[in-house]
Amino acid sequence: MFSLELEGETRPLMVLVREVQRHPVNREINHLDLLAVSMTEKITSTVPIQIIGEEEVVKQGAVLQVGAKEVEVTCLPGDIPEVVRCDVSKLQVGDKITIADLEVLPTVEKGGDPETVVAVVLSAQRGSADEPAEESEESQGEAEPAQ
Repeated sequence: MFSLELEGETRPLMVLVREVQRHPVNREINHLDLLAVSMTEKITSTVPIQIIGEEEVVKQGAVLQVGAKEVEVTCLPGDIPEVVRCDVSKLQVGDKITIADLEVLPTVEKGGDPETVVAVVLSAQRGSADEPAEESEESQGEAEPAQ
């Protein structure tokens, strides 16, 4: 959120960056879209999810699979978090975190499907070469190709 002073305006406007357009080669900013907001009206915004504690999952010999990378929030402009942190350090194999599990301030409402997966811990073990490969549920129902 920025305070933007414009010529001819008596007070600065509070604005949010809505979109950033960059040059495809040198990545310099070509254009910014700004959105003027009222500090007393709730708005909906998308906030990135920051995964923390991944090293603890790796220490278990597991793999962290990340799903959603951002969450929609509705709140007053001054309450919009820069990021929503997702701590995976205490998860075990088979555990998952969904949008509903993310912690935000009481003044912030999460939007979207609460069952959307943010992170899930999977086993990193693979079967040995001596063991026959198990058929997945998907491949069991597949028909033979027509000839």
